[in-house]
Amino acid sequence: RVLKPSGFLLMYVGGYWKDEIMAEARKHLKYFWDYIVWEPGNSPVNWPRKTIARNKSILAYTRQDAENALPQTQVLSVWQGGGEDKRFHIWGQDESQARYFITCFSKPGDVVLDFCVGGGTTPYIAEKFGRNYLGFEIDPEVAESARARVRSLTQRGSDSGDSPAKVEFSSPEMFPVSEGGR
Repeated sequence: RVLKPSGFLLMYVGGYWKDEIMAEARKHLKYFWDYIVWEPGNSPVNWPRKTIARNKSILAYTRQDAENALPQTQVLSVWQGGGEDKRFHIWGQDESQARYFITCFSKPGDVVLDFCVGGGTTPYIAEKFGRNYLGFEIDPEVAESARARVRSLTQRGSDSGDSPAKVEFSSPEMFPVSEGGR
């Protein structure tokens, strides 16, 4: 209901849960592509599977009724990430990944939604490149840190030259965590 007919849902997915996530997504969305982000340097070990994970998937989906949904430009199926960026949050993603995929799948003025804002990389890059954004973060301290990060950019002025994008970060009352979830 929220996704525009030409819009995309992109989600980071680790290999361990990928099959289950794809099965659930398939019930509501149409699979588009499995983009791979290759991570140089230190890599986490998934001990139960005896696997060193040097990549992660960014799964792309469209609405089931989408006929002509296409990215804004041709997209590389494998993107080399810039490495870990844990300056703002323990699960932080590097800005080059966010920039690449946000600019490939949206245009200035579009809305970028992030359900797990963390350190604010997605809204920061969305702001920087003239996208509107909506972010959810359950931890009030982490949400405030992300807000401050975006404010620091708007105080300096955006690289895109567009007017500042709108931002909302939820509080726990607006976006409660359900019992029994993963």
